[in-house]
Amino acid sequence: MQRLAPHIARGAAVLSWLACAGFGIAFVVLATIGIVRWYTPVPHADMWDGYVDSLMRISQGHYSVWWAQHNEHRIILARLLFWIDLHVFGGNAVFLLVANYVASGFSFLCLLVILKSATPDDRHNRARRTLSFVLLAMMFSWTQAENFTQGFQIQFLLAQLLPLAAFCALCIHSQSGRLAVFALSGLVGAASAGTMAAGLVVLPMLCFLSVVLRLGWRKTSALAVLSALIFYAYLRDYASVPGHGSLTETMLHHRFDLLRFTLIYLGSPLYYMSGRSGLLIPQIAGLALIAGALVFTYQVWKKPSYGLQPAPVMFMIYVGAMAFATAGGRLIFGLEAATQSRYVTPAMTAWACLLILGAPAAARRMSRRPAASMLWIVVPLALWPWQKQALQRPDDFQFESEIAALALELGVRDEKQVGLLYPSVDRALAVAGVPIERNLMIFGSPKIRDARELIGRTVQGRNRASLEPCLGALDASSAIPGDPRYVSVRGWILDRGSGRVPQVVHFVDQEGKIVGYGLSGQPRPDAAARSGFAAYVLSDALAKKLTLRGVDPDCNLPAELR
Repeated sequence: MQRLAPHIARGAAVLSWLACAGFGIAFVVLATIGIVRWYTPVPHADMWDGYVDSLMRISQGHYSVWWAQHNEHRIILARLLFWIDLHVFGGNAVFLLVANYVASGFSFLCLLVILKSATPDDRHNRARRTLSFVLLAMMFSWTQAENFTQGFQIQFLLAQLLPLAAFCALCIHSQSGRLAVFALSGLVGAASAGTMAAGLVVLPMLCFLSVVLRLGWRKTSALAVLSALIFYAYLRDYASVPGHGSLTETMLHHRFDLLRFTLIYLGSPLYYMSGRSGLLIPQIAGLALIAGALVFTYQVWKKPSYGLQPAPVMFMIYVGAMAFATAGGRLIFGLEAATQSRYVTPAMTAWACLLILGAPAAARRMSRRPAASMLWIVVPLALWPWQKQALQRPDDFQFESEIAALALELGVRDEKQVGLLYPSVDRALAVAGVPIERNLMIFGSPKIRDARELIGRTVQGRNRASLEPCLGALDASSAIPGDPRYVSVRGWILDRGSGRVPQVVHFVDQEGKIVGYGLSGQPRPDAAARSGFAAYVLSDALAKKLTLRGVDPDCNLPAELR
């Protein structure tokens, strides 16, 4: 049995590596599938102000919008990517989702470089490879789904990637002495301020890191001057955001909850890994992360020349500062706000840094006891239940989003429907005005484009009587409290001849005029797949005899509204 023990241990190590490799690849594949399945070209939430309104104002000559605040942030880099998405790719947000994916990939590559530096010994190859796949799973974990599925979140991902890259570059410069790498570190540090407000602290942290690495007063002074210039430019004309909390006030009156929010933020990956079983576990995890950061900060201070180790330490401090600042502004929304999916990305990356910092000790232990490498499987295994959620199809979400966009195109003040996209229907209608007029973004889609102009027009094309009959029914019609001009109609439709679902639905009166417009695509378990539709019909047409006309493929169905 003793002779078999080494072979069993090595077999366990190989099995651990294979399992982690399988998990890592599966996480990337599932994240890709999830991004595709959750895709919608309809802007949501912050995209209306930060993307749609900003780019429309810039197109009208208001170039100061490039530097204008979005909440507390000056999202210059994100706006540049928004501009590319609109003017190069038509504003369908696909480019932004790809950018989100690529940013996560580059964050993983940065972590991989740090891991290689932390475990340079060839005897640690297997442990390094195993941990690299664990890091891959963490970077593409679906616990941060919001940052994968919303194009606007590119600014959040850049706010993690650029600081990490800046810290890495300065550490590499301290070893190589190449001035180009030093300049790159300062440039990326300055660019970090153009991601989110938290990026402002990156240059001061680079100054501190320069002191720790003993780079000399000239380089430290250069970073300090650049930091001062960025701070001056950023804070000039800066205005506090109404409706958000104040860090100073929160520190004075809600110190304990401020601490709890910060800990929950830092421990948010464990919140999901534990099955969202309460806020105690993430608070304990947050304390553990802080404790680990303090231990390695002490090590770096005592021995600053240890490879790239200072980079993950500085990043963990950066994430801690981000969590604290976020707590000051978002505590008014409750402690649960700290568990939002978008906040998992910085916390997850900080935990990845902690694992890397502990990798040398773990690798040494695994070289003596290879079976101990099986412990790495715990991380992707705990994240796996959430990763499988990427396979879910958010069909209702996508369909209802398109109907909300249709309401904006038609100018219908449907507070409930438009509220799925933006909290204020009046603001959404105002912001959507220019892209509707220019047929941009979702309003350039063939299914929605110029729908408002079709209302009241006579149907063109084939004689209505010659069209094939549709299968279908009207399920319900309801008044719209905010707009008496229209009623909301729901039902299902299917072309009998081809078995296909018409893409667009017109309600046509006896005179051949279009008095209602709708879209299909809602899943219907009681009828053909995606045959459900929603439409807006003029209230004045309720008393008339109407025909429901499917478009692409074309078919007719008598309709009676009450």
